[in-house]
Amino acid sequence: MDLGDPMMSVKKMKAIFRKYDTDGDGTISRGDLEKILRKLIPGISQIDLDLIFRKIDKNFNNLVEYDEFVNLLFFDPIAEPVRTPAHHVTREAAYVIFLFWQQASRATPWSAMVHSMDVHALLGAVEHRSKALDAVRHRIQRLEGEIFDLVSKVEEKMISRICSSEVKHKLHESEREVDQETFVKMVWPRIKRFDLKFVLGCLRRFWAQESLMSILREVARQKEAGRENPEVGINVAEMKKIFDVLDEDDDGALSIKEMVQQGNLEVKDALYFSELLDKGQDGEVSLQELMNLVVGNGSGEVMETMKGLFAARASLAEGGR
Repeated sequence: MDLGDPMMSVKKMKAIFRKYDTDGDGTISRGDLEKILRKLIPGISQIDLDLIFRKIDKNFNNLVEYDEFVNLLFFDPIAEPVRTPAHHVTREAAYVIFLFWQQASRATPWSAMVHSMDVHALLGAVEHRSKALDAVRHRIQRLEGEIFDLVSKVEEKMISRICSSEVKHKLHESEREVDQETFVKMVWPRIKRFDLKFVLGCLRRFWAQESLMSILREVARQKEAGRENPEVGINVAEMKKIFDVLDEDDDGALSIKEMVQQGNLEVKDALYFSELLDKGQDGEVSLQELMNLVVGNGSGEVMETMKGLFAARASLAEGGR
């Protein structure tokens, strides 16, 4: 077993889990997990074992469920954080910018990414109590768990940057349209080149992730309403653009790790989605498998199961946190 192996298949994960789920109750005890980790990491200290268990036992029941086990396999809890290059702009700050840009441009679910915006629309959106910023605040309040904690810490600081007099002044001096890169430079006037690339890459990925999740929620909603062949209104070319952004290793398939979304899609949901569509049982979802679902050509069993795919998030567009 290789911690962090992105090619780990669903079938292999299940086999490993069953091996250590000695009583077949769908959980692994803390003692059994420690045995696994001691084999994987000879000489590991009890302090490190305690820290790892605390990190992966998300519901604090002193047991490891299957989705927590998947977290352990894909996200090595003892790995050192990646520090190169040392970005001065955080992913969470970039996420606030993404939410603002989406709201200000009034982008619809899974629409093409908006690269430029009318300067007058931006001027209205950067007012402190604008509809766009109110929508950003509301969206952040609907995040959950650690993602909510991280994003909420930078929320007001980022909104202050967006609404700053410097940004407004630069917008007044701009031409008819402002593109994403220019706006990012307005928000961070001294941003370094590699930080700028990092932020623009984040914006692109957030767009693809949000689009995919919107598509899946719409399919689930229509199936729940009894529609046999959901009509999402997206063609193969548009779906491929979304797919290509998420397919970071360019292998023509989405792994569970690639599908995990900022705020919306958790490992357990990605795992569930993967098992529904992954006919090859290789732990990944191909573009064809995804399109079969979206255009309504999936098997009856898959489409029926889709009714409950995002049941826990059915009120995402309506409710609060």
